[in-house]
Amino acid sequence: MLSRQNPEENTFARVQGLVRRVVGLVAASTVALGGSAGGGVGAAPGVIPTSLTAWTADVNGIVAPIGNAPAGGDLHAIKLQMPVIAIAGRPGTTGYWMASLDGGVFAFGGAPFLGSLGARPLNQPVVNIAPTPTGRGYWLVASDGGVFSFGDARFFGSLGSTPLNRPIVAMSSTATGHGYWLLASDGGVFAFGDARFFGSLGGERIAAPIATFAVSPRGRGYWLVDRTGRVRAFGDATPWGDANVGAALAVGIAPTKDANGYWIASSDGDVRAFGDAGPGASQAHLAGSTVGIATPWASSSGLALPLLEFLRTLARARSRQQIRTWVGPDEVALTFDDGPSQYTLGVLAALERLGVQATFFAVGTEVVSHPELVRAEADAGMAVGDHTWDHADLTHLSPAEITAELQRGSDAIAAATRRSPLCFRPPYGDTSPTIVSQAARLGLTQILWNVDPSDYLRPGTSTIVSRVLATANGRGLVVAIHDGGGDRSQTVAALPAIVFGLRARGYTFVRLC
Repeated sequence: MLSRQNPEENTFARVQGLVRRVVGLVAASTVALGGSAGGGVGAAPGVIPTSLTAWTADVNGIVAPIGNAPAGGDLHAIKLQMPVIAIAGRPGTTGYWMASLDGGVFAFGGAPFLGSLGARPLNQPVVNIAPTPTGRGYWLVASDGGVFSFGDARFFGSLGSTPLNRPIVAMSSTATGHGYWLLASDGGVFAFGDARFFGSLGGERIAAPIATFAVSPRGRGYWLVDRTGRVRAFGDATPWGDANVGAALAVGIAPTKDANGYWIASSDGDVRAFGDAGPGASQAHLAGSTVGIATPWASSSGLALPLLEFLRTLARARSRQQIRTWVGPDEVALTFDDGPSQYTLGVLAALERLGVQATFFAVGTEVVSHPELVRAEADAGMAVGDHTWDHADLTHLSPAEITAELQRGSDAIAAATRRSPLCFRPPYGDTSPTIVSQAARLGLTQILWNVDPSDYLRPGTSTIVSRVLATANGRGLVVAIHDGGGDRSQTVAALPAIVFGLRARGYTFVRLC
């Protein structure tokens, strides 16, 4: 999955502006189309009752407690690779979960962590999390209607293989936990298990997409709310009014315990009250766009559509970048590992004289010691990839330790060059599916090699040259040599003969990543 706005920047902190712009553009188009003008029944915009126990969360994973809700913790100290998409309260408690677009799950305040999809390749991003009534399980749902069960959450079916007119944006459990509903952005409702179908907007023309929904406490109806704040009620759910969210987007609806009112949260952090959900203290706004609202009895999140647009924007940016991760016939990529070092400038000088661009896989500790050398690589038009923080064998590490090794290495490169790497090379070429998946969460593609002249053993300049040229039979070549980790004078001396020899055999030099 993609994990950044600019393909050269791999931390979520650098894409906050894009998220805000996407939300703003969607909201502006909503206003232009003409949103609901309705106001709350007995409520003023932007105010909440002090008796409400609830939490709102933003795309950064920052949580704002409401009323008498305790602060259970948030993700302010975590570097997220993908935005938070939803918040859900643990039923009957003051704990809650948050979920991110890549299927990561984060538990707070006594809510148990029961598993996630953070390291699993997904066909489509996760758009919502729904707890079981017991609070001992939860479901994740993807935009294609795929459902994933954790803890005591049972699987009752999905839409993963069903063609959909519009993406799934929300999910909610039945009161028994033996079924659930899925909601599409066109207002289509899909029932599974003991969930009853009470109607939908799937066949109607609607002015604005449906953002989210909430099920009535008795499980005999539900409210759908579109991104302008307009509410549609089905079954025993009573409409208590529409929210005019202005330039913001409606992102959550939570009913009162007796279903005689509800609160509607908007992306700007406001929470509006309707019915017997009387007014109270003003809600403090979060720095990022709010994704939803959670209470100990109901949760609803609805920022899926603009965040899906965020992902499409990343995909377009990445495709424009035309990232190369391998070579074709009669192409060769020279790659240099373990630097930078005192030999790096000699390598760069030789490559410049020869008119060759190459790819350097730098070790984080060496980058910190010699940032000027990595900047010289980038300024010369070379690609700089991640070779971990301290050249650790990743196959001996836990998933968290793998992520830390790659993240620290990437951060060091980004600090030196102002560009985050797109690719990584595992030390010693030792790899595994876990390593690849953890790297993918950081936006890093693995690059291995198929030519190894063992220059690190210093076999002699002529031997290094002959070993490389012996492989030149027209196939694509990725040559692994070194500009660090020891005496590399033989490697520097071998470069002209390698380049001339490969060119004479019809090879073109390419840069990866």
